[in-house]
Amino acid sequence: MRTERLEAARALACVARSRGDLTAALSLARATWGDETPGSAARILKDALISSTSIGISTGDADATQWVTAYNAMIDSAKSPGVLDQIQKISPFVTANPNEPVLISDVPPDAQWRPEGGLIVVSNASFKIARIGIRSLGGILLFTVESVRILGNENVRALSASIADSIGAAESYALTNPDGDGSDGVTPQSLTYGAPQIASTGTDAASIQADVGSMLGQFSGNLGASAWVMNPQTCVRLAMLGNAIGSADLSIAGGAWLGLPVVVNRGVDPSTITLVDPSGVVLVSDPAVFDVATEGTVSVTDDDGTVLETHSLWQENLYATKFVRSINWQAAPGRVVALTGMAWPDSDGGTT
Repeated sequence: MRTERLEAARALACVARSRGDLTAALSLARATWGDETPGSAARILKDALISSTSIGISTGDADATQWVTAYNAMIDSAKSPGVLDQIQKISPFVTANPNEPVLISDVPPDAQWRPEGGLIVVSNASFKIARIGIRSLGGILLFTVESVRILGNENVRALSASIADSIGAAESYALTNPDGDGSDGVTPQSLTYGAPQIASTGTDAASIQADVGSMLGQFSGNLGASAWVMNPQTCVRLAMLGNAIGSADLSIAGGAWLGLPVVVNRGVDPSTITLVDPSGVVLVSDPAVFDVATEGTVSVTDDDGTVLETHSLWQENLYATKFVRSINWQAAPGRVVALTGMAWPDSDGGTT
């Protein structure tokens, strides 16, 4: 017998696959199950569309209602911004569609004054045509209706925030890893690979000032549109040095350094600091896609791909929620520069 929680899951799956478009979700539900009786996935979506309200359960299954509430909370938690989203709010990237030709500037154009009616000097702008393919990053969260009922919606929110944090960390590491050449065919080439890399000369204030000066000497981007990217630990260590490293208003959440915004994520290597001009970076991305399943099998594997155990979603009363983000990037020359190999002292007198 059909249960309301199953129909709720179906309705939410259609919304996820339709990226929030209720009309498209309703069409998908009708095409998939063809059932529009009261309580069905299509009827839930139709009622939501007619009333212009959020999806809900209109009759009596408390578990289903609680599950929908928890699912919505989970989606909200999963929208926590990573490094790219933080930078995008400060200064926009150049955006493009996957595998379509896009112009990337090798040398910025320049303008010159001229007398009225005089010749206009040809700009020395130089471009290359690139086609940027898409790479995919994602994760799966398993939970049960019982966990929602017993542990509450906040438990599901905490689990989903953990998944979102993991995705953000993986994205941030791939973005800034100085050795990330993308040769595995899965991970994008990092912005710092092939970009100027300044080897750290020390972590005292004087050395950091000198190294930042070297970074700026290799940077040809627009400083007014740029941002620092670093690990929260690095940010805190810089904060402890105070104004000895220049104007610094820093905390574990980022802040500003030398007048430029600082964005942080735990996925960034603590031994690196990256300066990025997003106006010189082409970003190919789609919003995170969320999908939910109540049937199927999930396999747990080790690092070598050996299956250790399997779980039947239907038999074990599990819901599987999938998070996927499709993304890639490419920077113009000189728009990214990295400080690498920062060896911070640890409590044992060594370095980390």
